[in-house]
Amino acid sequence: VHTYLSLVGFAALLFFAVTGLTLNHADWFESGGEREREWTAAVPRELLEAGTEPDPEAFAAWLRREHGVHGELHDWSSDGERALLVLKGPGYSVDADIELRAASAAVRERRLNAWAVMDDLHKGRDSGSAWSWVIDLGAIVTALSALTGLWLLFYVKKRRNPGLLVTVVGTVVLIAVAWLLTP
Repeated sequence: VHTYLSLVGFAALLFFAVTGLTLNHADWFESGGEREREWTAAVPRELLEAGTEPDPEAFAAWLRREHGVHGELHDWSSDGERALLVLKGPGYSVDADIELRAASAAVRERRLNAWAVMDDLHKGRDSGSAWSWVIDLGAIVTALSALTGLWLLFYVKKRRNPGLLVTVVGTVVLIAVAWLLTP
């Protein structure tokens, strides 16, 4: 069981180990490679029906369809004259400043480099519910692999004492460092 759990969780463990390092040193990995694009667009009148509050999902669908952007609707605010729409995804964002009466939008799209995308996936930032399941399953498989490895230590007499000693020392060091760094 331990072997197969470890093999199933290998890719997730490697991904989260590497992106943990890149998160810890984001200045090494995430600098450069950022691309921004800005444009103005005429907003279709059917999105601006008089006397009704604009539909943020309809605006987001229009931007995706007509301007090739992506991301999930993250924020929407409107005061009746202007609206701000924000779409987000891992390493990606779109801000649309919409003048409702003038039927125009100033749009800014920002794409970060591949390391920033992976770091956002590591944190689950703006990555959606499907990726949240990937994180949860990776965590469960990794925890089960660790527990079955510990269980194996009790049945391999030759490695039991050194293995348990390393486990206890590693756990104590981790707890001590966490305690010392916690205000």
